[in-house]
Parts: sequence; C-alpha cells; structure tokens
Amino acid sequence: MKMTLKKVSVFSDEGFRTGNVSFHTGNAVSIPSPLSDASSLYVFPGFTDVHVHFREPGFSYKET
Repeated sequence: MKMTLKKVSVFSDEGFRTGNVSFHTGNAVSIPSPLSDASSLYVFPGFTDVHVHFREPGFSYKET
C-alpha cells in the first residue's frame, strides 16, 4: 500500500523543510487511517546505534 504524508516537516542538512513524503507500507505495517495532513509530524533519517557489540548470548559479564 502506497501512502503520502502531506505537509510533513522533513529533516535534511539545511534543517527542516515542509514537503510531501511517499512510502510503501508493505504487509507488516498496519496504519488505521490515511493521513492527508501531517503538519504535526516530523520525518528523520534512520537512526543507527554505532556502538554495538556482536557477541554470543549468555556472557552478560562482558556488558559491564
């Protein structure tokens, strides 16, 4: 399902800009009703945790 959020604040290098954002929800996302006016919403790029430790489970003492 394709959705468009109108009048949303989008974050970019220069700061916030007002614009429209279109995206596909796929089968896993359930949105109760389409949002035609999203002026109170903000869109940011994906946040990533860069301080991640990939370890085998069960070694909780290594986390301290």
